[in-house]
Amino acid sequence: KAPVELGVKLVQRWVLARLRNRVFTSLAALNDAIAECLVWLNDKPMRGVGGKSRNQLFEELDRPALKPLPVDPYAYGEWQIGVRVGQDYHVRHSEQYYSVPHALVGAKVNIKASVATISIFHRDRRVALHSRLFVPGAVSTLPEHRPKAHQRYAENDVAAVFAWAEATGGAVAQFLRRHVEHYGRPVSSLQAGRGLQRLARDYGIDRLQAACQRAIAMHSHAISSVKSILRRNLDRSQPGQPLPDTAQPAHDNVRGPEYYNNGDSDDDPSDHD
Repeated sequence: KAPVELGVKLVQRWVLARLRNRVFTSLAALNDAIAECLVWLNDKPMRGVGGKSRNQLFEELDRPALKPLPVDPYAYGEWQIGVRVGQDYHVRHSEQYYSVPHALVGAKVNIKASVATISIFHRDRRVALHSRLFVPGAVSTLPEHRPKAHQRYAENDVAAVFAWAEATGGAVAQFLRRHVEHYGRPVSSLQAGRGLQRLARDYGIDRLQAACQRAIAMHSHAISSVKSILRRNLDRSQPGQPLPDTAQPAHDNVRGPEYYNNGDSDDDPSDHD
C-alpha cells in the first residue's frame, strides 16, 4: 500500500500541481498535457538508485521478465470444486461425464467449464481437457486415461464386435454406429455389440435386422429396446402398424363386453338378504 500512496503523491506533485493553473478546453488537450508530464516524470533521475530514472529501471529489470500474453484470450468459466473421481475414472459435470487419469480414482478434483471446453484440475495442475458435451448422459473418455489393460481390452474387443456388425451389415451395423455416436463410450459399445450378438444367436440374424430397423425408426439407441421388440414380436410388424389384439382367456370370472352392454348379471341383488 505504501508504494501506491507514494506514487499518488508523486503524480499530485509533479503532474497535477504543474497543470493546476492551466485551462483546458477539451479532454483530449488535458490527456496530452498529462502524457507530457508523465514522460518527464518517468525520465527524471532518482536518488538512491544511482541516478537512474524509472524508465531505465523498467528496461533493465521489468521488461526482461515480461512474458507474452496467452495465445487464447481469457475465457469465462464456471467452477465446480471438490468433485470426487468415480471408480470408472470419470467425473460428472451437469449431466455429462468426463474422464481423468485412472490414477486419480477416489481423489477430489476441480472442474472449470467454459463455453467450449471442460478443464479438470488436481492440486492446481490441469490433468484433463475435454470438448464440452451438451447431450444429457453423454460421456467423453480419452484413451490415455484408461489403464493399459483397459486400453487393450477396449481396442481388441470393440474392434471385433464392430467387425462383426459391419460384416452383418444392414440395420444391425447402422444401429451399433448410432449407439456409439449417442453414448460415446468404448465399454458401452462393447456391451452393446455383445448384446446384439446374443440376440442374433437367440432370435436369428433376420429378426435382429428387423428389430434394429424398428428401433432406428423409433429413434432409440438402447439395446434394451431391441430386446423388447424381439420379445414382443414387434419385429414382425411394420413401425406404426397397430398391434394385434390378444385374445382373452376363457374363464368363468372373465366377463366380456356383452355382460356390460346388456346389463345382465349372474348375481341377483335379491339373492343377498
